[in-house]
Amino acid sequence: MKRIIAVILVILLSVSTAGCIKHGSSPIYADQSSVKTNAENAGSPFDRFEAPEYWSDRIEKDDLTVIVDADVVVPDSGLFQTTVITADEITQELADRIRTTLIGDAVLFRDAPPTRPYTKAEIRYAVDHAFDFLDDPHSTYNLDIPKDSPEAKAYLARIQEQIEYWEEQYKTAPEAFEPGPADIQFTSKPDIDRPDLYSHMQIWGTATLDDGREALLNIVKGDDIVSSFVVFYSGPYNIEDSSWDSSRYGVPLIDAGITMEQASEKAIQTVRDMGVDYLYISSVEEQRIIDRGNDGMAVAVRPCYKFYLTRNINGITENYAIGKNATMIHNGNSRFAASETATITIAKEGVIQFLWDGPTRILRTENENLALLSFEDIQAIFNMQIFMDNTESDLGTWMEMMGVAVSDRKITIEEARLGLMRVPGQGPEEETLLIPVWDFYGYETYKLLDPKDADRKQFTINENGEVVSTIAPFHVFGKSLLTLNAVDGSVIDRM
Repeated sequence: MKRIIAVILVILLSVSTAGCIKHGSSPIYADQSSVKTNAENAGSPFDRFEAPEYWSDRIEKDDLTVIVDADVVVPDSGLFQTTVITADEITQELADRIRTTLIGDAVLFRDAPPTRPYTKAEIRYAVDHAFDFLDDPHSTYNLDIPKDSPEAKAYLARIQEQIEYWEEQYKTAPEAFEPGPADIQFTSKPDIDRPDLYSHMQIWGTATLDDGREALLNIVKGDDIVSSFVVFYSGPYNIEDSSWDSSRYGVPLIDAGITMEQASEKAIQTVRDMGVDYLYISSVEEQRIIDRGNDGMAVAVRPCYKFYLTRNINGITENYAIGKNATMIHNGNSRFAASETATITIAKEGVIQFLWDGPTRILRTENENLALLSFEDIQAIFNMQIFMDNTESDLGTWMEMMGVAVSDRKITIEEARLGLMRVPGQGPEEETLLIPVWDFYGYETYKLLDPKDADRKQFTINENGEVVSTIAPFHVFGKSLLTLNAVDGSVIDRM
């Protein structure tokens, strides 16, 4: 499956981060005019980066074994740059295209506060709830805060201020809510009838799509304080990861009704229809939709596909990974670089979910043609750093907490990918850099010492009798076990 996914991603490209930089003064700012760059090397992409298409190895140190059984993924382009990017806002034109793409001509209705005023009944409930909180002997206010302390007085003052606010709102609140069209335009100032401070920056409501699905759409314009984002859900659907065992519940796994290739084409076409031309598929995860009958019981399970979209520059895509953000120390202060994230989930019905957080724009390009380390050099650094960066294990800690005895810890690397990652820059804090990195994706396993533990329900065992970090409840998609700066080999932690 992983080889198929890699082929799909290459075809699509041709068609159209909390961590810490540990060591090495980054040469991304250095003058490299005298260095022969990768773009100047002849041959296939693998020749340019001196990399194999497949990498197999086994390394052991102390109580950890690392098994490399990896596809090596490199971009067709050899032109790597340092790109400076910053946060961008969602314009009205873009919001209109997003809304039209996701819900078509369906009318967006005001659904719940803050997209409409609260009713008198809702305000009465809020006030009653506040009083109940003060009277409840088990509430945080009555259990955890000494009554004569300054904290208690401040806490009480905040609650009384809320009550006074709601009592004032009650005077003009409507008796009932009559559904009406939601605002589909950003405005210049907040609506005084809405309690939400950022109501003027939001397009939010529900709609009934042409096929009968109910959908929720929320678009936030964003500014210097509030990040831009888009949230779209349609359904109702229950979505689980691919390790969800339908046979355990006697539910059949049926055909998806759409292939991964068809779904990927739909995903890309959707974002292009929105007018977004820089997001490309970085990774894809097969998931499961649980279909339910009128009684709410599961009747069937079918695949759907969740695509992770990232920025593409010159045919090179930002790597998707859990913990995509990076921090570094600059002039004695910690600098943070939040990554743009976008996912789109496709089923036979069409777009099931679309989430887009932190849109960005390019400010400028620095170091237009970087020279990267050879893959042989990267392998040598990997062989050392994979042990240093994986001394602790979330899976092992969890097993210890559960009282499960394990041994034979292994790390398996399934993919080595050359791409981009966002890190803090050395200029203004709002500016971040996209730099070339190698990510090594994989998972870890432990052998159970007591076979009886295999019958426990807290985890799932693979065919080798091992607990695996990619199987529920440890499921984490896009886990990079090591990230290396492709220019100088320095380690970048993804937390």
